[in-house]
Amino acid sequence: MRSIWLTCALLLLGPVGCDGDDEDAIAGPSCGAPAPLLGTYDARAPGFIIAVQAGLDVTQEVGRLTQAYGFKTSRVFTSISAFAAELTDDQVARLRCDSAIQYVQHDSVSSPNAR
Repeated sequence: MRSIWLTCALLLLGPVGCDGDDEDAIAGPSCGAPAPLLGTYDARAPGFIIAVQAGLDVTQEVGRLTQAYGFKTSRVFTSISAFAAELTDDQVARLRCDSAIQYVQHDSVSSPNAR
């Protein structure tokens, strides 16, 4: 009898939270103090902007990070110490645990009329 109840409970609870539509389900990093993940996924701009900690040479860090985590950058912003890249969920999680990273932000599209 107990196994029947357990089976029924699992069948009823199983689908909760599993609709499969969450394209932005990036697993949280497994480090103690990950860099913040800002913004939300936008299919019109599927990449990320990754900011490097102040005082670090962004060009040098981009070289190290691309080699360490296996991604390609689409742009480097030396004026704001950041770079743009399309990343896998695993790469996002691993970058957030790198001490050189200040934050990771979902890329976005803005319009001239945005306030």
